[in-house]
Amino acid sequence: RKIADRIEYSPAAIYSYFPSKDDIFFALAEEGFRLLSRADDGDTDRPDTMPPLDRIRSIFRGLYRFSCEHPQYFALMFVDRSVPKVTQYYERFAFVRDMKQQLIDQVQECIEAGEFPASLPPSVAFRVLSTSVLGIAMMRLSERLGPGENADDLAFDALEVAIAGLKSGVVLRTATSPC
Repeated sequence: RKIADRIEYSPAAIYSYFPSKDDIFFALAEEGFRLLSRADDGDTDRPDTMPPLDRIRSIFRGLYRFSCEHPQYFALMFVDRSVPKVTQYYERFAFVRDMKQQLIDQVQECIEAGEFPASLPPSVAFRVLSTSVLGIAMMRLSERLGPGENADDLAFDALEVAIAGLKSGVVLRTATSPC
């Protein structure tokens, strides 16, 4: 109803396109993930020509920038607890699974290039890197940063600390079960 009011349509008109409220969410989430898949961090180099670790930096900085440029999509996809969880309906988001796997493969390339220890599980490293950036993005979005804190600098610093930790070979206790 809120969507219908905002776009000046009747709820019945919207439901002629979407069978349920969840289907509206899925359509919006899919559009958000498609936008995210095209996000970059503004580097002039093409990501596929960068060294593996620079590519990782670019990808995760792009994730943070996506949260700044598309806060409504970001909130819907990663924060809003009133919408269905994408992870519970993964079969509807095959390209999201593929996108996540590509990111895990990028981490594997860093391992193969000797940037990260061979003992590092790529899926765990992916989760550490993504939460380092997502956490700051959520704090910025919910206005939880202190006076004078710069969210952009903090996000990039958190990413660098996560990368440094992964490079150091610190033992991770994180389970490698799928999310």
